Amino acid sequence: MRSLFNEKMPAALVCVCALFTAQTNSAYSQSEALEGWASVDSLGQNGTTGGAGGTLVTGTNATEFLSYVQRLGPHVIRVDGTITLTSMVNVQSHKTLVGVGSNGVITGGGLNLERVSNIIIRNLLFQNSVDDAINIQDQAHHIWVEHCDFTGAFASGETKIPAQLFVDQTGNSVEAR
Repeated sequence: MRSLFNEKMPAALVCVCALFTAQTNSAYSQSEALEGWASVDSLGQNGTTGGAGGTLVTGTNATEFLSYVQRLGPHVIRVDGTITLTSMVNVQSHKTLVGVGSNGVITGGGLNLERVSNIIIRNLLFQNSVDDAINIQDQAHHIWVEHCDFTGAFASGETKIPAQLFVDQTGNSVEAR
């Protein structure tokens, strides 16, 4: 695995931007226009919309959260509280994962975005992951990660290299802010 923080990524793959507007209310609004690679129309996807137009749900524990991220179809999943995971969790396409205020925490495990598209991850704290907090790999595209904090996440393997956000070379249209 390649770590975003230990090796340079091609500029066309990941664009890390410093200018953003903080979201201050606890209700999710997808009215903010996305910019950068995740806004590109390509690979059969018209920009990155996440779960827009889908079902709005709130996960307050691991059971609810796992059920929502593994469902097919668009969903806006509000994370309210600490979600304790024991491993990496596969996330289906067309999802928005957004923390409610400062309460959205994912601890112990992380998110695996493999061969999926159209996912927005916003306003979450990832902590103490046994692997990378977010893996974006194997042809995943149109992924938007912003306003997230990462602490205590490590890459798998014999050496413990900090790797909060992992993006492999096959990811396309990925934006991290």
